Amino acid sequence: MNIENRRTINLVFMVLATVLASAPVQVFSKEEAVQVIRPDKAKEVAAKEEEYEQLEVTFTDADGKPRNLDEYRGKLILLNLWATWCAPCVKEMPALADLQREFGEKGLAVVTLSSDQNPELVKAFFEKHQIDNLPVYMDQNMKVFQMLESKGLPVTSLLGTDGNEIQRFAGYVDWTKPEIRKLITDNLPKKE
Repeated sequence: MNIENRRTINLVFMVLATVLASAPVQVFSKEEAVQVIRPDKAKEVAAKEEEYEQLEVTFTDADGKPRNLDEYRGKLILLNLWATWCAPCVKEMPALADLQREFGEKGLAVVTLSSDQNPELVKAFFEKHQIDNLPVYMDQNMKVFQMLESKGLPVTSLLGTDGNEIQRFAGYVDWTKPEIRKLITDNLPKKE
């Protein structure tokens, strides 16, 4: 490349940089961006957003009977996906049981879904760790795990009393931290 071509390219870049630097920046919300970029997809994206906001979660209990989160409607739900072979899951399970013990009567429902294949493993785990206040629920086919588009275990979703997701946690969480406890207490059902 000769010197003249380099000067031309440098000049173009300088002009472009000047124009971009002086151009007003317009910030779009997600909805506006979809409308601008793909107006034909706006309704589809809005429908998908609504689908993710209210999670319709189904699973089984230890006896294989189908269950779902509608049973907990009106409560603050801490939905935890875990397994007995997952070290971080094992580490946080006693703290989750403590949360249920402390806030259960105030409207918190800690719902733990194990991806283990055998409910007897989960029962034995709960017995060994003296967890007697959480029911044994299973996500054996990992449908909930896939629905949440999780990458690993544990994963926990805090769902408001309306069923909408408030926050999702990937990996181990120290449930005793003040900011986590505040998040829970701030979202407990309000007494009327």
